[in-house]
Amino acid sequence: TGIYLVMPVLHSFMKKNRHNAQIITGILCIFTIIIPAISKWITIGIEFPFGGYLFYVCFGMLFEKTHISRKTAAVVIAISVGMIIMLSPYGILHSANYKSPLICLISIGVFLLFICSEFKSNKIILELANCSFGIYLLHPVFINIAVKVLKIDFLSGSLLFVSVKLLCFLIIVYLLSFLLTYYAKKVPYIKSLF
Repeated sequence: TGIYLVMPVLHSFMKKNRHNAQIITGILCIFTIIIPAISKWITIGIEFPFGGYLFYVCFGMLFEKTHISRKTAAVVIAISVGMIIMLSPYGILHSANYKSPLICLISIGVFLLFICSEFKSNKIILELANCSFGIYLLHPVFINIAVKVLKIDFLSGSLLFVSVKLLCFLIIVYLLSFLLTYYAKKVPYIKSLF
C-alpha cells in the first residue's frame, strides 16, 4: 500500500531524468539491502519503511529501457546460484528475506534475463500481465496458510529436496493467486479492485 501511495511522485521524478533514477535506486540499495546486511555485525539502526520492495520497483523502472546483454544476465544468475550452493550448508538461506543481498542478486539476475529475452505477446502472457496486481496482493495469503496454518517446513532437507519443494510451492501459489484473480475480475464489483 505504501508503494502505491508514493508511486505517482516517484514515477514522475524518475522519468524526468535517468540520473534521478540512478540516485534513488542507489540510495534505496544502500539503505535497504547493504546497511541491513552490515547491521548484523555493526549496529546502525537506519531503515526505510517498505524500502526493500521500493528498491525492486525502482530497479525495474531504471532498467526497463536499458539494453542488457544475455551474457551479463546469465553471469549474474550464475554467481547467485553459485552463492546459494556455497552458503546452503551454513544455514544462511534460512534467514534470507527480500532484503538479503543474496535474494537481491538472484532477483536482479532473473529480472535481467526477462529484460533481455524477446517474448512475443500472446493471450496467455497478456492475461498473466492483467492479473499481476491481484497475484501480488493475494500470494501472501497462500504463503501464510502453508506456513502458519498447515505448518509446512520448506527449508528442511538436502539442497536438492529444498529446491524442488520451494519450486513446486511457488508454482502452486502463483497458479492459485492467478486463478483467484482471474475469476475475481469477472465479478462486477470486485473486478475494479484488481
